[in-house]
Amino acid sequence: MDNTVYNIKNMRNKFLKSYHKADYAKAQQCGENLIEYYKKNKLTHLPEYVSDLYNLACAYNENGIYEKAGELYRSAEENISFVLSRGMTVPGVGIADIYNNLGVVNAKLHRFDTALKYFRKSYARYREDASSSTKDYSAVCYNLGSVYKTLHRFGEAVQSYARSLNARQEKDIAYADNLFNLGICYVENKDVEIGLDYMNKALPIYKEISSDPSEHISALGVYASVLYRTGRYEKALESYSSLIRILKESKNLAQPFFANTLSHLADCYAKLDMPETGIDLKKKALAMIKKHLGPNHIFYSGCLSELGELYLHTRELDKAAALYSEALEIRIRILGIDNEECLGYIQTLAGIYSAMQLYKKAEDLLNYALSNLSPSNRSYTNIVLWLIKLYMETENGDGLNRAYLLFNKVHPEKSFDEMLDMAEDIDLDIR
Repeated sequence: MDNTVYNIKNMRNKFLKSYHKADYAKAQQCGENLIEYYKKNKLTHLPEYVSDLYNLACAYNENGIYEKAGELYRSAEENISFVLSRGMTVPGVGIADIYNNLGVVNAKLHRFDTALKYFRKSYARYREDASSSTKDYSAVCYNLGSVYKTLHRFGEAVQSYARSLNARQEKDIAYADNLFNLGICYVENKDVEIGLDYMNKALPIYKEISSDPSEHISALGVYASVLYRTGRYEKALESYSSLIRILKESKNLAQPFFANTLSHLADCYAKLDMPETGIDLKKKALAMIKKHLGPNHIFYSGCLSELGELYLHTRELDKAAALYSEALEIRIRILGIDNEECLGYIQTLAGIYSAMQLYKKAEDLLNYALSNLSPSNRSYTNIVLWLIKLYMETENGDGLNRAYLLFNKVHPEKSFDEMLDMAEDIDLDIR
């Protein structure tokens, strides 16, 4: 028995040495050998077996092999129940730890309902066990909040994040993450001012203690986007301007993220009735995106349309039309004409042509879309109605008759007059 104990300790030390060096593949091999040794010697009833089984699961977890990790955690769950039923304890591992890690691997595998079940079990155990650490309790509360957030159950997420935050003391990255995510959930739960306040409190923590500046950069970018999304354009402008300064200092000028930030800053200026400034910034962003991603990238296409939208704001329709046309060509090549965003671009571009009184170009564009779409496509009817409204405005009777045949494919139950009534509600004005 002494020799067996020695062998187990020796094999465990090899496992731990590899694990702590982050050589997870070697740790997995050592751990599998150790578990097999337990089984061969019929020692799986020992508390140490559960501990080593759990640690092996952690090695697979750290290496991103989540299915295998989950399988081992479940085995540890079964074995710890047997050990606990005999009045023994497992060194370094509790049932709450196993539940928490089962929650983690299921979340990684996007099985969020299952993850939620395990995190709740872990939370209940930590609540019952007075000897459990505050850090472990806080972590499982945070994990619970994150799953609720993913499931868009923001009210429950707020409660879990708040419990986690109340249990935290050290103002480290975990504390900042907790503050920030709590803020996001408040915003999503329509308590915008409270949410923004929490997010804002997290920013200096990211800035001061993070050895990785990307933590602060990412958080500031999200904060600015929430300000913009909730209509706080002046504050969003301030935040995006700060982000630009940070990116310049970190010499990330050539990065697509910088270009994207510059593009968002342009949008802020446009919302604050300074479209000319916005146009200049958007052009710079567009040039950077073209240089680093190429002219056939979906991101470049999006920036083209955004610049086109700014030109619509200044009523420079010819420039807007050229930009939307180029953006549409790229999107069709990448996504296909039946893509919802492509169809949206087609309708916008048709509206621009109509505003420029280029009715034939608008007609040809809409007919081109319809000839490449199945009547079952949900945008088909809307595009037909755009075409009908165009014919109504240009008093084109023959066109209306042709359009009715297209309309009738989708709505055979509706009359010609009913079709005209539906088209009346379509607004071709792109302002």
